Amino acid sequence: PNLNHAAKSFAYDFNFYDAGGDIAGGFSGDSFIYAGEVKYILLPNVMPGADFANVDFKISKYEWVSKDAFGGLPSIQTSNIVTETDNKNTVVQGKIFNNDTIVFSRVTLVAILRGSLGQIAGASQTEIENLLPNETKTFSIIYPAVPNLDTYGTRVFVYSTRQ
Repeated sequence: PNLNHAAKSFAYDFNFYDAGGDIAGGFSGDSFIYAGEVKYILLPNVMPGADFANVDFKISKYEWVSKDAFGGLPSIQTSNIVTETDNKNTVVQGKIFNNDTIVFSRVTLVAILRGSLGQIAGASQTEIENLLPNETKTFSIIYPAVPNLDTYGTRVFVYSTRQ
């Protein structure tokens, strides 16, 4: 964690390698990270294929700025988070509240699901558009059913930018 600098932008590459060390597939994108923030990069519903032996994640083209130049974390809170599972789906539901003074055009919520032994058992995300100041919205994040899920171990991370 870097408490003094933020990455206003950065590029990333996921590369998947076969058993021979050759690239079998990959995905690229860009993102940002606030000073002191924990960031999960998730590609929901994307599978590179069954034949890969290794994966790496690389960042590049990062633009470091002081935390004051990028601003502080948005003041967005989640509440009433409940994780329920049945034979078909695991659903994470809750509320999101914009306690900030600006409209957030896109808010990404990433749910990390935990198994009964504390291991990461799955992840999924959803997006909320146009979250107004002092507005509360409900959200649902759906994932295929996970056996032996710790429904109290779910963590939801909220990402949005002021820019």
